[in-house]
Amino acid sequence: MDRRRLLRLGGGMVAAAGLSTTIGCSPEAKPKARPRPRPTETFEPPIPPTAPSGTTYEGIMVSPKAPDLTVGWTVTRPYGVPDKQRLPVVIALHGLGGNRYTFRDVTLLPAYLTDHVRRGGEPFAVATMDAFASWYHPRTTGGEAGTDFGAVVTDTLIPTLAIRKDLRLDVERVGLYGFSMGGYGALRLAGLLGPDRVFAVAASSPALFDTWKDVRYDAFEDEAAFDDYGTTFRQGELRDIPVRIDCGADDEFAEATRHYISGLLTKPEGGIHPGRHDAQFTMRYLPETLDFFGKWAVAAS
Repeated sequence: MDRRRLLRLGGGMVAAAGLSTTIGCSPEAKPKARPRPRPTETFEPPIPPTAPSGTTYEGIMVSPKAPDLTVGWTVTRPYGVPDKQRLPVVIALHGLGGNRYTFRDVTLLPAYLTDHVRRGGEPFAVATMDAFASWYHPRTTGGEAGTDFGAVVTDTLIPTLAIRKDLRLDVERVGLYGFSMGGYGALRLAGLLGPDRVFAVAASSPALFDTWKDVRYDAFEDEAAFDDYGTTFRQGELRDIPVRIDCGADDEFAEATRHYISGLLTKPEGGIHPGRHDAQFTMRYLPETLDFFGKWAVAAS
């Protein structure tokens, strides 16, 4: 498919993958009505790189943290890097309505990954997995009741990547990246794991909420869950981890993201830029995000 045509797919492929302006909400997670913000600045759509995608491995895993569910995963290594070379890995967490293929099919991350290496960046692999509408924390209600997909990442995915010797990955310390629901998940899990296990974390358009009253999309079942698993006032957990956060000025989560950034002890890379909550915004800052991970992957090795 022509890459420019892909970028014009507004309500089909992009929305289905959880990268639309309303983060691809499912019928089970209807948002509260809210007026759509008017653009404050023009935004130049990104032009994807023409680099090849590299090698992708796939598998499935069963986790005690997600009983009765089969979870698919992928690992992509950048094109041109020797198969025998051991690589750091960044775990990319998809948004609501997405799956393990979202970053490949919608934001073309594998091509960006190869382009990053061709531009002189430190090579690393990217791993993804299915997380459904879990919000990467323990759930007691909804379609993911009885699961904890945050623990699936930490207790099942990472060990699975370590066991698969053919992947040639260094998982002693990982990078964490996510869009929307996955951006929240990456920030939460980085705080839980700490700097001994995370070398860097980045979030694109993170779905953050300042208070329980602000919560939408069935992100938390009740106020107690928000207090237990929300990111509000937990910025100190990222004290010794390099952070990058990018959010569009016309994103519905821009205000909460500004508040979150202001609470970090060290100013993160990235910031609030022109743009909305969509795939084009994520793609616009993918090269800088991958360079950010490459820089800290060098420091971690």
